[in-house]
Amino acid sequence: MSYAVNEIVYTAAFPFGGLGAGAAGILSARMALMGREARFRCVGGFDFDAAACADFEYLTGTEEICSDVILLTPEMLRQRWGVKAPDLVFLSPPCKAASGLLSDAKSKTAKYKAMNDLALIWIRLMLRTWDEPPRLVLFENVPRLKTRAAAMLREVRALLRKAGYVIRDGFHDCGELGGLAQHRRRYLMVARLERSVAPILYQPVKKRVRACGEVLGTLPMPEDAAGGPMHRMPRISWLNWVRLALIPAGGDWRDLPGVLAEGQKRREKFERQAVADWQEPTGTVAGAGSNGVYGVADPRARELWEKHGIRTPGQTQWFKGKYGVTGWEDPAKTVIGGPAGTTTPAIADPRVVGLAACKPGSYHNNYRVEDWQDAAHTVIGASRPGSGAPSVADPRPMDYFRGVLGVVPFDQPLGTVTGESRPSNGAFTVADPRARDWFHHVLRVVPWDKPNGTVTSGNGPTNGGGAVADPRVKTAFDHGYMVMPWAGPSPTVAGKSHPGNGAYSVADPRLTCEQRAGSYGVLPWTEAAKTVTGSAAMDNGAWAVADPRLPDAPPLVVIRDARKPPTTVPIIIAADGTWHRPLTTLELAALQGLPTMIGGQPLKLHGSNSSAWRERIGNAVPPPAAQAIGERMLITLLQADFEAFSLSSADSPVWVEPERFGGLQ
Repeated sequence: MSYAVNEIVYTAAFPFGGLGAGAAGILSARMALMGREARFRCVGGFDFDAAACADFEYLTGTEEICSDVILLTPEMLRQRWGVKAPDLVFLSPPCKAASGLLSDAKSKTAKYKAMNDLALIWIRLMLRTWDEPPRLVLFENVPRLKTRAAAMLREVRALLRKAGYVIRDGFHDCGELGGLAQHRRRYLMVARLERSVAPILYQPVKKRVRACGEVLGTLPMPEDAAGGPMHRMPRISWLNWVRLALIPAGGDWRDLPGVLAEGQKRREKFERQAVADWQEPTGTVAGAGSNGVYGVADPRARELWEKHGIRTPGQTQWFKGKYGVTGWEDPAKTVIGGPAGTTTPAIADPRVVGLAACKPGSYHNNYRVEDWQDAAHTVIGASRPGSGAPSVADPRPMDYFRGVLGVVPFDQPLGTVTGESRPSNGAFTVADPRARDWFHHVLRVVPWDKPNGTVTSGNGPTNGGGAVADPRVKTAFDHGYMVMPWAGPSPTVAGKSHPGNGAYSVADPRLTCEQRAGSYGVLPWTEAAKTVTGSAAMDNGAWAVADPRLPDAPPLVVIRDARKPPTTVPIIIAADGTWHRPLTTLELAALQGLPTMIGGQPLKLHGSNSSAWRERIGNAVPPPAAQAIGERMLITLLQADFEAFSLSSADSPVWVEPERFGGLQ
């Protein structure tokens, strides 16, 4: 801890610091106590991405070590960051392995498991580097880290507790901590070295999550030079511009006309708990079973159970008691509240014949068929098959209905013509051989190298040889609009690789409903944005906004190819009277809380690749959320150093309590 006039400065380091957004937020934190102001000073950070390291220095003014964590040593850290440990260490390691955008199967591969272990590698390195470790440690990441990297987190907790830290981990919404215009749920572990920092650490007070228009409205219009190169509109096709205009604000691609049937709810578009018929193909196999192919009606169960000996001797049912029938001489099973399918509430009652004798037609002889040679039973009033024996096995149908649906040869005499001369009761159909002459060449296809028949006035395919086997189609439309199977090879890739002139589409099984949700989403101007991710693009989330600030309409244009981006940015007014358009990279940065102006110039991250910019922005810790956390850290450090305290508040609950007061261990 170093002092200036009326100033107390604590040090902070940022492992896996990325572009420095979280560090910038921590460095913005200020807190006063006893007439003196406290703040943090950045001693440095590290990251393996050279572009991110350049951004870190651009945003914080401090150099970041450009290196992989496995290449760092305690000696390097003490030389660069100081022989005394920083007061605060704030790490946000790579989160792709635990991201919901990655399939569960892929997250378990060696590459991504190693990525999850980077945090553990750092904690071990940190505890080896300094004799007295950092006073406060923050570990921020995606929420799913707690399940996909549970083993790693258990080891991290064990190491920190052994070193003397009190720990609390859970989830928070960065939008609420920093008053952002987006909801961003994240995982956060907070560790406090109790022998050095005894006072209670409180959570930041939650703030109002703002409408995205409150933030975007402060920026120039897209494409305005005042916004810099990061404020350019994404170049999307005419077709996607029209799609955006048709999607209502707050909706996504499922709200486009034709996606849902009339009256169909959006949730019904995706089957839940579906059971596939054994004889039919299933739907696409995607992620979790609850939103796709969940089960199948497998008829092989009995064979498999018997083959593998699962049915034990004396066992009468695979599901004991299900739809069971109790013998008349046996005791009943336990009476429970379930229906017939879950217990044995049925009985084999032998008194049915006796009941029938008392009440003729009740049960005796129901659906019985009398033999032709035997006498019939008594004819009663209720003479129906279901209430007696009024049916007979009649041997005469062959004589009565001989020739039914019969077809008479053309050169043979017809049978006797009766009053009921229909095919269903006699041979009243004939095999007429004259059709060949009447309909010669109907629907005929003429070979390419043969002469055509006579051209008549009615030369359509249905009344003559009006069709030809043209061999030139293969050249013109070979594989046009063909969709390749995922497991099959692709045909030759040609110069004109468009779906309309070749097999340039593939049936990709990797797209899940979770990944598709929100595609082509349009944000209302008055609502908060979704979480900004590193892959933010119009077709994978709600990265368009219903902008009510309508500029002058452009001149009339002619669309020659709807699949190509227009040469100028079009303005299509949607049904709600606003302009549904994509978000610019600068607007995504603003929604993340990054400063849009630095040194009097528009924000300009390192490089010129907008996809790389968006990825680094999406991976960032929002500076306002980091600032709110940093302010609470400063209060706790000041109270520890000046032996002060503060009272708790319902608006600011306890984050990490002292061990003697029941802190989580």
